[in-house]
Amino acid sequence: MNKKNKRHEQIYFTTPHIISLLTNVTTSNQYGINNDTVERFARYMEKYPELYHQLADQVSSLTNSDKPIILDVGMGPGLLTAAISQKIPQAVIIGLEPQEKMLHFAQRKSKKSFSIIQAESGKLPISNNLLDIIVTRFSIPYWPDPSESIKELFRVLRPGGHVIFNALNKDYSRLSLILIKLHMAIRGAQGDVIRYHMDAYTLAYTEPQLRTMLVTGGFIVSPVAVSKKDWQFILTAQKPL
Repeated sequence: MNKKNKRHEQIYFTTPHIISLLTNVTTSNQYGINNDTVERFARYMEKYPELYHQLADQVSSLTNSDKPIILDVGMGPGLLTAAISQKIPQAVIIGLEPQEKMLHFAQRKSKKSFSIIQAESGKLPISNNLLDIIVTRFSIPYWPDPSESIKELFRVLRPGGHVIFNALNKDYSRLSLILIKLHMAIRGAQGDVIRYHMDAYTLAYTEPQLRTMLVTGGFIVSPVAVSKKDWQFILTAQKPL
């Protein structure tokens, strides 16, 4: 067996299509979101496919393997994971999500084009130095211990591999957040979905805070310009060779 096939066999050994890690699963209610809100949130976010396809394009731009192994941490209903599978159909793609209801939506999206793990970011059931790219979108506010999770990302990423953080900007102005709430209401978001989105901002990080955590975790972080006018930002970091 050649080295490449061995890597793919290794990932599938640790990630069957759904893995229930009983000692490490967090339910929807522990995140302050019930199953009805999860469903409404997923339906609302389906109105913005361009957000996921743009991030999938960035993931694709960093792939340098014929069959890269990609992990989406905090996949939610699987919209980004599905976009990546469309953009890079030859990739081995894994979505990780702790909330069971979100996983049901993701399973519908997968159509067996990606694998799914039910687990926390702080304890990844994946072998060392295995992944080519890790991407996460807006999930870090819900990580119980971001520093520990970043250590885990570093552990499972291969040397030279990349991690992409698409994060909400803690520095975004309150007035602008009010305008976002208004926009969401006009687009049909119900009150619980709006609150869920706004709560994420209260738990979010600034770009310097996230950069510091990544550097402390051993990553080399690419420079990026972020202002208070940006409601989100993207940080890309590399594990040293």
